[in-house]
Amino acid sequence: MNSFDRVLFLIFALAVALVSGYVLAAGVGILGPLLTWTSLVFVSHQLETGLVALGLLLLSLRFIYLSVVPRHDNQRLGFVQPGELGSIKVSLEAIEQLVLQASHSQRGIKQVKARLQLVPGGVLVALRATATPNHNLIELAAVLQSVVKEQVEKTTNIDVKEVSVTFAEVSTTAPRVF
Repeated sequence: MNSFDRVLFLIFALAVALVSGYVLAAGVGILGPLLTWTSLVFVSHQLETGLVALGLLLLSLRFIYLSVVPRHDNQRLGFVQPGELGSIKVSLEAIEQLVLQASHSQRGIKQVKARLQLVPGGVLVALRATATPNHNLIELAAVLQSVVKEQVEKTTNIDVKEVSVTFAEVSTTAPRVF
C-alpha cells in the first residue's frame, strides 16, 4: 500500500470511527434525544445499535492502526550471517533470483515463478512451473528440486528445507531451438 492509499484509508477509518462512536453513544443512551438528530432518536437506548456501532468502531480503530503504523516486512529481509569484518545480508530477492536462474537452466521448463518463506534455520521454496511437452513431469520435478536446492545452498550457505514443485500447466508448444 503506497502512502496516498494509506492517507485515504486513514481518512476513511477516522470518519467511520467518528460516526460509529456517535451512534454508539446514542445507542447506549449517553447522548439524549436532544443531542441526536431525528433519525438517531429511534436508535437511542437500543442495545443492538450499540453493539453494531461498537463493532464498527473496533474495526475502524484497527484500520487506523494499520494505516498509521509502518509495516516491517520481515519476510523480505532475508538472512544475516556474521562475517570477519561485519554482517553479511542475503535478501530473499537475491535467493529468489538464484532459484529462478537455476530453474530456467533446466531443459523442459518454459516458465517458473518462485515463492520463498523463511523458517528457522533455512528457507522453504515453492515453485509454480510450466513445462514443455514430451517431458516426464515427475522426473523433471525431482531434477528441479535437487538443482534448486544445490544452487542455493552452494551459493549462499543457507539451508533449503524444502522445494515444492507445482506444474500449473504443460505448454502446448515446444521451445524454439536456434
